[in-house]
Amino acid sequence: MAMSNQFSEPPEKKLSKNLVVEDNRSRRLMEMYRRFKSLQSQRFYLRNQLVAVEKYLDSLDSQIKCYESYEQLSLEK
Repeated sequence: MAMSNQFSEPPEKKLSKNLVVEDNRSRRLMEMYRRFKSLQSQRFYLRNQLVAVEKYLDSLDSQIKCYESYEQLSLEK
């Protein structure tokens, strides 16, 4: 029985290992949350950019159609 006590870890060492494992898990989780929020922010920014580009494209398309109509009218004169 004395030999089994020799090879078992003291409770302080087990507690220390458990705290390290929990600390690592917490850090990983916090990093995942940080990345998640960063990606959400990027998605929001890109959606706003896409909306602006779509508006610009619609406006440009409208200008092109007006210009083509004007060209057609001036050629018919």
